[in-house]
Amino acid sequence: MKKILLSLAVILVTVFSINAQSYSLSWEGEALGDTVVLLGDPDAEIVFGALLTNNSANTDTIKIVRRLVKLIPDVSHYFCWGVCYQPNLDSIFAPNAYVVLEANQTSGEFDFSAHYEPLGVIGTSTVEYTFFNQSDENENIVVVAKFVTSPDGINDNILNNSKVSEIYPNPAENFINLDYELPNEVRQASIKIVNILGSIVKEQQIDTRSNTHRIDISDINGGIYFYSVLINGEALSTKKLIVR
Repeated sequence: MKKILLSLAVILVTVFSINAQSYSLSWEGEALGDTVVLLGDPDAEIVFGALLTNNSANTDTIKIVRRLVKLIPDVSHYFCWGVCYQPNLDSIFAPNAYVVLEANQTSGEFDFSAHYEPLGVIGTSTVEYTFFNQSDENENIVVVAKFVTSPDGINDNILNNSKVSEIYPNPAENFINLDYELPNEVRQASIKIVNILGSIVKEQQIDTRSNTHRIDISDINGGIYFYSVLINGEALSTKKLIVR
């Protein structure tokens, strides 16, 4: 089944509240804060990954506990930190269920991952993860992940008869292009580009009578972005864009 890593995830929004004293979270060079929102396909697994940095002057043994704030029925969720936990476990006391980080050390790319299987279910599940020092639980950082799967609000006829290319070139520098064929039922089309924090950096209307659209991105800083093609106000697709 298709997996969507955070770096490939469809639309990601982050709100900052960083515990700079002990630990911080990041991904793809961007700091993460207390809330991460991931929108995905109800038929595809969403994987949330992050790197934890030990900002203290000590070598710490970091453990984790999960809290299911709201898990909608019939979906599945599990996470990994040192080891992978069973879906029904919020914490375990196995000898290797932790990660040791020296002062100023960052965890490995695959040390932490949270796996959400919507199994076709539409809705929002909210899960909280607390990383804490085994020797002092007051040294911790908390991140909340909201896994959102949206209903298909696009008419089946429009969906089946819409042909939209991926943006090219990708990676891009100054301009990006989009090719498309849209049926007559499409009243409005647009493209929206957001940064890894979820802020809109570019949004333009698409001429539904045309077949190609070009966007000047020379004013966008290099980095990882996500772009969405919207048809009649609903997202037809959302994918990653790299700007150099």
